[in-house]
Amino acid sequence: MRKWCLAMLVVVLLVSVSWAQAPVVFKSADNQPDGYPTVEAVKFLGKVVEEATKGKYKIQVYPGAQLGSEKETIEQALLGAIEMVRCSTLTLSGFYEPMGILSLPYLFRNYDHQWQAVLGAPGQELIDSMSKNLNLVALAWFEAGARSFYTIKAPIMKPEDVKGLKIRVPESPVLTNMVKFLGGAPVHLPFGEVYSALQTGVVDGAENNPPSYYAMKHFEVAKHYSLDEHTRIPELVIMSKSVWEKLSPEEKMIFKMAGQAASVYQRILWKQFEERSLKAVQEGGVKIYNPDKGPFQQAIKPFYDQYSKYKELIDKILAVK
Repeated sequence: MRKWCLAMLVVVLLVSVSWAQAPVVFKSADNQPDGYPTVEAVKFLGKVVEEATKGKYKIQVYPGAQLGSEKETIEQALLGAIEMVRCSTLTLSGFYEPMGILSLPYLFRNYDHQWQAVLGAPGQELIDSMSKNLNLVALAWFEAGARSFYTIKAPIMKPEDVKGLKIRVPESPVLTNMVKFLGGAPVHLPFGEVYSALQTGVVDGAENNPPSYYAMKHFEVAKHYSLDEHTRIPELVIMSKSVWEKLSPEEKMIFKMAGQAASVYQRILWKQFEERSLKAVQEGGVKIYNPDKGPFQQAIKPFYDQYSKYKELIDKILAVK
């Protein structure tokens, strides 16, 4: 009997040690497929965290919307049901409206301006304010490229060229109103239906970044790609604040540093991905145009009046050199 009790005690102690050494696994959601720059960058973030915490924390990435759509996974993070989400600030604006400012047309002059703004005071102000209002903490800014128009019949070279065209846009108030403002007819369609809509003439064009234009094969049916770069919509890796607050100060620092490293890595991956996509669509017979952005920027200025309550933040972003 005594031997049996000792054996049981040894088993209990071994199990206790095993539990103590088991890593804390954080789930991270992404709606993009495995291998996509955002997915690979969050995996990289996880490796940095795992190594720096000596295996205490492990991040399990779930790509391909396995845990739900971006909207659904943000909702889960707000509740603490999942720990991390990579999401577009466009989707996040449905939970915290000021994030939508980042999708205003021609807000960012170029790539460098965008990154100086989001990594500078305006970006910090936005994520600090979000954290005060939502159960979320921002770990890293990610790149999602610039969205540009692609059309079936003729390129869009000046603002007037949008007039009368049926342009597919996501269900974003900013992008919808932008097309209306330029005289076009915005059409809301699920992303998976855009190819057939272009093919059958239900829409005259759409807009997106080069990797999406290529990956969804839209270049096969809309061969005029005008790089007006009307919107550059940054993305974020966010963590549930209820999870964040359980971390020690040292662990918080590790996660923040890992996020910064992942941001740099993701931008490198994105640039390579974008270059490959542009090369591939050109090989597929696409004509790429580089319209003068000046007339577009000038034409869109009155559009900003609709967002006057955010004028101070908009002016801060525009003033970044």
